[in-house]
Amino acid sequence: MLNDHDKYKGCFFIDEMYEHCEKEYRVLKIVENFYDEFKQKICKCRDTVILESVVCSGRQRLYFVNCDRNCFFFWHTAWLRKIK
Repeated sequence: MLNDHDKYKGCFFIDEMYEHCEKEYRVLKIVENFYDEFKQKICKCRDTVILESVVCSGRQRLYFVNCDRNCFFFWHTAWLRKIK
């Protein structure tokens, strides 16, 4: 489902997100807009959610140094399976 750049419809799936696969989480919020720091503008998105208590640890391959912001991951709904 991911392309050669680990993206699906513009949404990154970074290495740390694999730790959360096959686990159950609640959807905290549906994301419709977000601020893109690279483009420095508000962007629209669809089929994207953030999951409760799933945050970045700061150790990721996108940057040369660790980050201490604890940002939520964006999850494309195509990556998720709905349970009852």
